[in-house]
Amino acid sequence: MSYSYEVSRVIDAPAETVWAVWTEEKHNEGLFHAVPGSAKIDLRPGGAWSIIMRVPDGTEAPMGGTYGEIVPNERLVTFMDTAPGAEPAQTTMDLVETDGGTKITLSQTCATKEEYDMTKEGSTMLLEWCADYVATIK
Repeated sequence: MSYSYEVSRVIDAPAETVWAVWTEEKHNEGLFHAVPGSAKIDLRPGGAWSIIMRVPDGTEAPMGGTYGEIVPNERLVTFMDTAPGAEPAQTTMDLVETDGGTKITLSQTCATKEEYDMTKEGSTMLLEWCADYVATIK
């Protein structure tokens, strides 16, 4: 059995801006509340990404993986490394311009209910962080 989710939010910015926040190192650090200088992005299919995120309690969490499908300003598929020997977790980000900005949708399929709960909450938090960060760079 698998558990899938999709979370969305409209960001008050054009798709190009939202795309840059997720794909450029300087903006990616702002999005993820990261340790300065920790974002590394090789934006191409199979290219690696990594970052050290600071969660709200101050804990630092290294994250990394690779890129899959890349359609600038429309779709970004990432694979995040999880436990050693485990399949990487695939997350899809879709961007659609609307009258009010850009609708960003994050979706993922999880193997367990616990993973589903944790990653859905994390994705929802990232959408909030994205909206907050975009507001600072406009």
